[in-house]
Amino acid sequence: KQLEMVSKRAEDLQRQIAQGSMQIQGEVQEDDLKTLLQSNFPIDQVTDVEKGVRGADLIQVVRNTVGQQCGIIVWESKNTKEWKDEWVKKLRDDQHIVKADICVLVTKVLPKGMEKFALIQGVWVVHSSVVLLLTHALRAQLMQVHSLKISSVGKEEKMEVLYHYLSGSQFKSRVENIVNAF
Repeated sequence: KQLEMVSKRAEDLQRQIAQGSMQIQGEVQEDDLKTLLQSNFPIDQVTDVEKGVRGADLIQVVRNTVGQQCGIIVWESKNTKEWKDEWVKKLRDDQHIVKADICVLVTKVLPKGMEKFALIQGVWVVHSSVVLLLTHALRAQLMQVHSLKISSVGKEEKMEVLYHYLSGSQFKSRVENIVNAF
């Protein structure tokens, strides 16, 4: 009986060691992702989400060359042997918590039939080997949308000013001066 109890305890300890090892591997992968993002996009702000707090693993605030915030990408990193569909829903929930524009799930194990990356229910799922390529594309999209938003600010007022100028006497006299010169 005592030998049986010791054997069971040894099995439990081995399981705990293996679980701790997997957790450490996951944290290493998360740190590698953070380092990759910070080194390739030094203008952006990449921060960890504290352990025990909902909100994925990393938050990347995308900035343009003049330092304006263009959007937020929330990152979740998984280092497991099997794909789980519930990761997508959890990351969508985390996206709403941190008010991110885009959410990305980085994993080495992809859903069946998927190669490299895909958009699944609004979540970008990407293999860790091509994460940098997808990040470049997503950042470019966020910057372009930000640029369009800025250019449309005050659009009505700009159109009104232009209309008044074109229909005013100042424009008329400039055109007349050009015609007279010819």
